[in-house]
Amino acid sequence: GGQKANNPAPTNPSPQRQPGMANNFGAQPAPNGGAANNAGPSPSLDWQSAVKLLNYWGIDNFVLQPGAEPGQFHFSCHYTHPSDTRISHRFEAESSEPLKAVENVLQQVQQWHIQQQNATPNP
Repeated sequence: GGQKANNPAPTNPSPQRQPGMANNFGAQPAPNGGAANNAGPSPSLDWQSAVKLLNYWGIDNFVLQPGAEPGQFHFSCHYTHPSDTRISHRFEAESSEPLKAVENVLQQVQQWHIQQQNATPNP
């Protein structure tokens, strides 16, 4: 891409901690306890990408909340079948980092969709 790194990107929230800011403008469902960028070798997912992927898979109903253990985050979502709203599937995961829980769920959703495509019975 021809984008220069010094161009400001106002649509992306700053990943840096801002000690003086108590209000996150409600954009993040839960506080981020640390820098997600040094979580490991895998490219880190951001909230915009996560929501775009969820929407791509047909999911617009999702919740991030405190997990069962202290310091854990629980992410869950529901997929409702477009042609039969009685069919709903739930995906959920827990992690010490909110985006890791979301990433885990996205992998589950993708695998489930692949299984559904491979197992579609012909009437």
